[in-house]
Amino acid sequence: LQFADRDAMAFENYLTSEAGGKVPPKNIETFLNENATRNNIADAISIVARKAKPKDRVYFYFAGHGDMEDLTQIENGLLLLYNSPNGNYFGMKDDVLEILDLKRYLS
Repeated sequence: LQFADRDAMAFENYLTSEAGGKVPPKNIETFLNENATRNNIADAISIVARKAKPKDRVYFYFAGHGDMEDLTQIENGLLLLYNSPNGNYFGMKDDVLEILDLKRYLS
């Protein structure tokens, strides 16, 4: 996906601006291009899940493609990351991020 990295940086810039709530940069994790892997994202989400308090606001912004894989019965959908394969996700759980996992971690 062209320009997804620019979209992610634009959102980060918005969050740190007055209009975006002046979120401190130390509270923002941004993964661009080859750094946008499942391990990096999952590690960051795990840290947020441990540190966030009940009234805290957490943003998860994803600039990229999503898909569903009928063969693996992942009915809730997938976020395709930098190293995701094209079209066949069977056995590739380390290369995609399941939306259901996001719901579990962030709720």
